[in-house]
Amino acid sequence: IRQGRGFIAADREGAEPVAIISETLARRLWPEGGAIGQRIRPAEQADRNVRSVWRTIVGVARDARQTHTDIDLNDIYLPFMQAPSRYAPLYFRTDRPASVWLETLRATVAEQDREVLVSGETTLDREAEKLLAAPRFLTAILTSFALFTALLAALGIYGVTAYAVQQRE
Repeated sequence: IRQGRGFIAADREGAEPVAIISETLARRLWPEGGAIGQRIRPAEQADRNVRSVWRTIVGVARDARQTHTDIDLNDIYLPFMQAPSRYAPLYFRTDRPASVWLETLRATVAEQDREVLVSGETTLDREAEKLLAAPRFLTAILTSFALFTALLAALGIYGVTAYAVQQRE
């Protein structure tokens, strides 16, 4: 958090709707500064659900890419308790294998709500591989075409040079 505050326990359903925005979005909307206390409404969904209400900006966060290929840094962060969804990915940094803490996590979550499912473990490396699989495949295909084209060009230059040498003889 660069300015203001982060989300707190009081930022839950029924409380004043709040949001944290990225530095890029804050500079874009309020170039002179002063984003804290301003109001914003996410425009992605125009219906009357919880995500489309006017929200007070309580913090400005450092710019962060949401994926490896993310170039849009205009982000709005909503507190999970004010805008719950059916899916919430959580990543933990640990020095132990995921299988060690996964059962403990499942038991802790089940104490809070028995209907919440904690799916299998994954790592950031595996998630990155999934995200980058398509761009890497495309890069490999284009590289092979480029190498084939370079080989054809070299053969063409060799052929023209050999022909010129033969004509001189």
